[in-house]
Amino acid sequence: DLLIIAGTSLRVSPSNTIPAYVNKNKCVRMLANRECPLMFDIKNNDVFYKGDCDDAFKELSELLGWSEDLQNLIKHYEESKKVKEQDDEKKDDK
Repeated sequence: DLLIIAGTSLRVSPSNTIPAYVNKNKCVRMLANRECPLMFDIKNNDVFYKGDCDDAFKELSELLGWSEDLQNLIKHYEESKKVKEQDDEKKDDK
């Protein structure tokens, strides 16, 4: 099992309690954040990536051999976003 926690201070309840509910002996918890929140108690099979979430997921995708898949998803998202923006501009012109 894997729980990914990204870009959060873990200050907002009730979502800040989720990391405490998983079995810390069986579930790897990966936290990607610029700083480690005080309430995140790092255990033996936890991973803390200090830095930006985008960088963390790019590195994770490289480690898993998914870099090309991730780049294709990003490209598809950017193309879809551009098409939507063009459609919105056309609607505004009418």
